[in-house]
Order: sequence, then C-alpha cells, then structure tokens
Amino acid sequence: MEAPIRHAAQSTRRRSRKTCQLVHRLDDDLALHVFSFLDAKRLSLVMQTARRFRKIAGEDLLWRALLRRDVGEPNLPAHDARTSWRARWRQWQRLESCDCNEQETKSSASPQARFLHRAAGEPGSQLYVFGGQGKEGEFNDLWVLDKERALRGASDEWRFLRPAGATPDARQSATLTSVGDQILMFGGRQGEVTFLNDTWLFDTTSCRWSCVLPSETGHGLPGSAMPAPEAYAGCPSPRWAHSAVRFGDRVLVFGGSAPGRCFNDVHWFNVAKGEWEEPPPPPPPGAADVPAKRSGHCACAVGETMYVFGGNTTKASFNDLWAHDVRTGIWRQIATDGVSPPGRVGHTITALGARLFILGGREYAVSAATPRRARSTLAAARVANPTLTPSPLPSPVRPTSSTRRCTASTCGRCAGRRCRSARTRPRARARRPCAPATARRCTPASSSSSAASATTAASSTTSPPSSSSPERCTQRTARVVSVCCCEANVHF
Repeated sequence: MEAPIRHAAQSTRRRSRKTCQLVHRLDDDLALHVFSFLDAKRLSLVMQTARRFRKIAGEDLLWRALLRRDVGEPNLPAHDARTSWRARWRQWQRLESCDCNEQETKSSASPQARFLHRAAGEPGSQLYVFGGQGKEGEFNDLWVLDKERALRGASDEWRFLRPAGATPDARQSATLTSVGDQILMFGGRQGEVTFLNDTWLFDTTSCRWSCVLPSETGHGLPGSAMPAPEAYAGCPSPRWAHSAVRFGDRVLVFGGSAPGRCFNDVHWFNVAKGEWEEPPPPPPPGAADVPAKRSGHCACAVGETMYVFGGNTTKASFNDLWAHDVRTGIWRQIATDGVSPPGRVGHTITALGARLFILGGREYAVSAATPRRARSTLAAARVANPTLTPSPLPSPVRPTSSTRRCTASTCGRCAGRRCRSARTRPRARARRPCAPATARRCTPASSSSSAASATTAASSTTSPPSSSSPERCTQRTARVVSVCCCEANVHF
C-alpha cells in the first residue's frame, strides 16, 4: 500500500517541478498574471520558494485583489500609503479591523428603548425601525435613521414617520425586509397569545403602508397547539421569530414558532406581483437533510444561497450552520472548522464578502431556574461565494525540500539517483557530499573494501564511527534550479 502512495507523491513532485521551471522562464508580468489566480494560502507558499517569486507574489496588486474578493469592492478601505494591502488582508483575517463602539444619539426625538423590534435598510443611507416591546407595551411606530449623519455624529439623525392611511397593529418579532423602494413586513406576536400572519408593504417614496393580506389571527395559550400550517391556504401560518431573506424581487421566509409547535418550512413572497407563491412540499418527518424545526435563528443571503445559524425550540438551542440553495431547494449542513459559537437565540448574522459575522444573542434557558446568559462576542465563518471565489485549482501539493542529483559516476551509495537525504540550498555550488555529515560518506564503487565497510556501518547503528574517514565525492555538484511550486499547479 505504501509503494503506490510513494509513487504518486513522486509523480506529483515531478509535475510540480516542471510547472515551476515553466513559470521561472516567464517574465515578471506574466508570472504576476499567473499568481493572480491563486488564493492567499497558495500565494504565501509560493513566496517561500524563491526570492524572485517572493518579490512578485508580494505585489500590492495581488493582495488588494484578494481583499476585494473577500469583502467586495464597495467595502475596501481607503488607500493608505503607510499600510500595505497584504497587512490589511492580515488584519481582515484576524478581525483586527473590526471595531464596535457605542454612539449616543443627538436627536431631539428618538425611539424609546425597546427589544424584539425589526430594522431594514434600503440601498441608500436610510435605516427603518418598526415595532418591538418596551416599558409601555408594544409599538407600531416607524422611525428612520440617517446612517451617514449618525456616523458623522451630526444631530437630528432620527426622524419619526407618520405614514398615510392604515398602519399595522403593534407587534414584536415580525420580519422587516427591504426590496428596492418597498419594505415587506410579515407576522409577529401581540401580547402572549395572539400570533399574526398578515402581510404589509411600505412604500418609502410615498410613505404609505398597504395591506397585501390580512391576518388569519392565531390564538393559543402556552403549551396548547394551534392549527397545522396546512390549514392556512395562500400564505404561511401565524408565527413569530422567523426569518425573511431577500433574493431579487422575492423574499424567502423560513422557520418560526407558534404555541405548541416550531416550523422548518419555506415560503416565497413575490414583491413585484404582491402575492405569496405556491409553497414547496414540506420535508418528511425526521428527514436528516433539512434543519430541525426552530425559531429565533438568523439568516442571510450570499449569492443564490441562504445561510441559517442557531435558533431554539422549547427544549434546546442550536449552533449548527445550514445552507439552502434557492435554485434547487436543497439543504446541506456546513461542516465548519475551529471552535463553533455556542448555541444561541436572538442574534444577528451579516454577510460581508465571503464571510458571515455572527453577533450577540443569548443562551436559551430550558427552565426558569437556569439563568439566561447574554452573548456579546463576534464570530466569523468563511463561506464559499460563487460570485467572489475564483475557479478551483488542482489538488494542492505539499512543498518538499530541494534535492540534488549526485553526479559522481563512482558513487557506490546512490548510483546516480537523487540523494533524498541531502538538503541543499537552491543555488549551491560548493563541493558537498551526497549525504549529511552524520551519515556515511559516498565511497568509490570500485573499492570493494570501502563498499564492504559502508555496508557494515549501515547494519550496525550502535557501533561508533570509524576513525578513518572514507573518501568523499570529489566532483562538483550540479546547480539546483528545480524548486517545488508549492501547491501552485498552473496549466497553460
């Protein structure tokens, strides 16, 4: 079994050397173009192979492109001649560039303190906040925050809106999703026993609410079950603590809970048509390829995939990460590396380039005697973004130490083969033996006595070395120009 593996490894090294020799013949501009197809890990390994490669692979152009691939062009920091793009890429990888600070409002009027409210940002600089629970009960007020004024520390960044016409009822834990100049609101809870499934659209240009579908209000006491979701035709059943993610002109609603049940179904709302689409068939009970029923989770979109993290039921909380392909409707659980964030509920997830940022939340308490612990840590997970990640490269090859071919025609040990134990620098010209000083020296094959003594020395590892030093290889070694390409198998 070891022989085929060894043979495959040797074949891979030979192909890597040939590729590296080919890249060595290119001028700097072409080599820079070749390196632009590598990711950061392979680029760092290439920098360790040769001085010329280190200089080319250290170009700021390459590392700026890598950072743009991760965070997107709009999120790139401003140019700073004092900091290289490679250093900025390292800061991004270690989350050193993330900073959270509290900023006091300077507006004469601002929203009251609340929780379980919802916010949605339009493509401009406006952030809309609706509903929630406060000291005086539940709210149905609508506020807008000017993000640019807030970041500058200017006053009057908050504005209270008075929409014309009918307005939604006060509620908590609904969803608010921005789609162009429209904001979709769905579901939520009133008090402790009233759950809603009404659908509203807010027009940001005319400042007006419009009810697309009234609520088939579901009532239930804690511990008592409501009607099954199939009983509600044309829209999702009443629920709260669900998620809603935008994909183009459509919004995907997932999960949530109502008294006596949690959900893991998906529903599509078409904002352009102003209607709910026919839902896909629900997953069979106990299916292993779909996430468990949950509420209080968070979800976001990356390309054509919705990522879902965390949530809870009445018995447990989750810390699993799931991906839902909206084109095929297939779920898959993401196997993550490193330490996963603890299970939580009521947190946020934000996609920035090829990363997902998870912030806050709290642990779920199974009983009243178990304290609820708030979370304020920031976690990040890397995901595969089909729009930002380059095309996959061939299988990586581990870098190996440079070897040289012994050119002594009378070498009795290696007989002209590569001496694997000899590690030399790439441009070594000195006369060196084909084995380290601690091992036996190469001896002429014509001397039978020397060959016999070498065999005896190899068989007895405990005996001290002979006082008479054997003859060294006296011919000059060949110049080593083959360097392993370190996972950079580039094909032309």
